[in-house]
Amino acid sequence: MKLEQILNLADELVFSKTGKHLDDLQQTILQGAIQGKKYAQIATENQYSDSYIKEAASELWQILSDAIEKKVKKANLKTTFERLCFYNGSHLVNNDLIHIGNVNFSTDTSQDKNKLNKRSPSPYIDRDNI
Repeated sequence: MKLEQILNLADELVFSKTGKHLDDLQQTILQGAIQGKKYAQIATENQYSDSYIKEAASELWQILSDAIEKKVKKANLKTTFERLCFYNGSHLVNNDLIHIGNVNFSTDTSQDKNKLNKRSPSPYIDRDNI
């Protein structure tokens, strides 16, 4: 599972629980955790104290845990999200669509980017057959 997919799914999970999207700090914590960084390293790289990062991470893990009804922590973050996408137990997975409880999530981030980056194609006129 790609980092972008995890961030997208995490954002949707956080939004479903709080009505707010991931903030910059939460995204930074997720990226660092997925990349296997220690809290101290995340803190140093982003000019925060270790305790501030640990506290913010703890709150984030709790929100995610509440959203998926499974314990989420830094150590199991990546595998938990992989299971959400690939395990067909209490979660239904259909291509890039995940159903958790009453909420549907899409892990496909390419559609939104493609909509922004593509112009409508110009119609082709075959002037020889007019």
